Amino acid sequence: MRKNLFLLLLFLVVSVGVKGQYLQKGFWGGFEFAYGLSLSDKGDAFRQKFGKNARMQFVDLRSIFGYYITKTISVGTGVGVSTYSDPRVNLISVFLDFRYHPISAVNENFYIGFNIGTALADNQSKIDPRLFSEIFIGYKLVDIGNFTLAPSLGYSFYRYTIESFASDLSAAHTDLTQRRNGLFLRLSLTY
Repeated sequence: MRKNLFLLLLFLVVSVGVKGQYLQKGFWGGFEFAYGLSLSDKGDAFRQKFGKNARMQFVDLRSIFGYYITKTISVGTGVGVSTYSDPRVNLISVFLDFRYHPISAVNENFYIGFNIGTALADNQSKIDPRLFSEIFIGYKLVDIGNFTLAPSLGYSFYRYTIESFASDLSAAHTDLTQRRNGLFLRLSLTY
């Protein structure tokens, strides 16, 4: 109960606690929604359960709180909820967010980002989430007052461990560290 209360409080602080300007030194915050499809899910336990060519869909909703150190570099933290299909894995993740505007003198709307984090909790007793990372490129399309709307395309890597899906899987013959690679489209609303 304490952990859930802490996560709710963290989500609220990240969501409501900031008001910043896009590409100015200072704080910023935002919400992001992403939809993606896995390219591959590697590991023996997964292959034995779902087959070699299984593709997973995933959706995530997250909140980010960041700070522009300079007008081109931002560092932030975030918390989010993600769900993956087949097997249905729901995660509460925390991550670090890094953004860089490489050509801000020519076009400040273009940015490159990198996220790295882990899951605090999940709904599967047999799956132990470890690490996820993402790299993405985005472009600010709409600027309405203090709000901006920016889509981005990216690549994600998610690593987790499966104890086993069934008792007939032998740990000696099974790669228990699974790796999931995916592509996603993300829509960001920042303020």
